[in-house]
Formats: sequence, structure tokens, C-alpha cells
Amino acid sequence: MSTATLPLAHPMTRARDALQAALDDHFGADGAPRVGAGGAGGAGARGRPAPAPPTAGWVRADARALPFGPAFDLVVSFGAFGHFLPRELPGLFTQVHRVLRPGGRFAFPVVAPPRTGSLEHGMLLGFDMLMRVRNAVWRPPFVMYYRALRFGALRRELDRAGFRVELHPLPEFGRRPDGSPRVRLVVAERPVEQQAGRGPSAVPVRPRQAE
Repeated sequence: MSTATLPLAHPMTRARDALQAALDDHFGADGAPRVGAGGAGGAGARGRPAPAPPTAGWVRADARALPFGPAFDLVVSFGAFGHFLPRELPGLFTQVHRVLRPGGRFAFPVVAPPRTGSLEHGMLLGFDMLMRVRNAVWRPPFVMYYRALRFGALRRELDRAGFRVELHPLPEFGRRPDGSPRVRLVVAERPVEQQAGRGPSAVPVRPRQAE
């Protein structure tokens, strides 16, 4: 089974490798869903020869207006959401949903937010404040906000775009003091039963302004 994959944003090596391993473990290197690590499609599937690397082509385009039809089985993203304003998420997820084939998946890691009052929280807050000041006085604006995205809002917009969402812990990144995973893999599937033309309507792309 060949798999057409669309990566969004730049690859970050550690996140990319962990995400690839998680996808291979959950779905199989050939894209077929696994039943379990030791069940049908699990350990037996691991013994198969690795498929030949797929050919890749590079396209530079606006992720809010992707120049593709429903041609992809998998869309992945690494650290891209800080470069989108919150109001742009509905259009972004609609575009991803549109270019996926029925049964295709949108996969990306999400990091648990730092504890309020922690050093990491203060650093992210300070960085976002500096970026807002920068964008208020300098044109064109450069969107890179690390605290603008909230997981609840992200999940709601994925649901509204027509995705079926699952979460999977990524133990490679450790756990928080309360035992919860630091990083989770979000797998948003375009349901097979959704027919072309029955998904969410397109959201127009608006010019960016400083926020």
C-alpha cells in the first residue's frame, strides 16, 4: 500500500523521528492500522521487509490555501501552529481535511503547557509579549506565538472541520510530575464515510494583521 504524505512546516529531527516511530507502531510502516503491538498486524507486521522509500516532491504554498485535491493519506506537522493566528485555525484544518482522502489522517505532536508560575511559563509569556510589541511597530508582522494555541480550542476546531480525533502518549519525551505525558500524538482522521463535497465549507483567507 503506497502512502501519499504531506508535511507542513519545517522538520524538527527529534519530534520527526518520534512521530514517525509512533505512526509506524500504531499504523504500520505501510500505513495499515495495527490491532496491537502483539496482535494481528503487530509483531508479525514488524517482520516484513521495510518498503522502499517513497519519492518526494517539494511544493511551496500557503497552508491556508493548499493547491491540492484529496490526494493524501497522511498530513503531518511539526511545531507549525505557533505560526498561525488562532482565527486562522478553522481555515487551516479545513484545508487539511480537504486534501486528505477518506480515511486519511492528520498527525502532529502537542506539548503539555508548562505549569503557571514556572520558569518555562515565564519565558514563553515574555517571548510572546516581545513578539506582540515587535509586530505592533514593525511590518510585515511575523507570527510566532507559543502560548496562543490552547488544546481545547484546537480539539474543537478539529471536530468542527469533520475529523475524528484520537490522542496517543509519546513516552519518548517523558512525563510531567503528575504522571501525565509531556507530549501526545494527535491523530485526526477524515472518516471514510464522509463523501466528497459533504465536508466543511472553505474558509476564506484573510490578510494578516498585527495581533
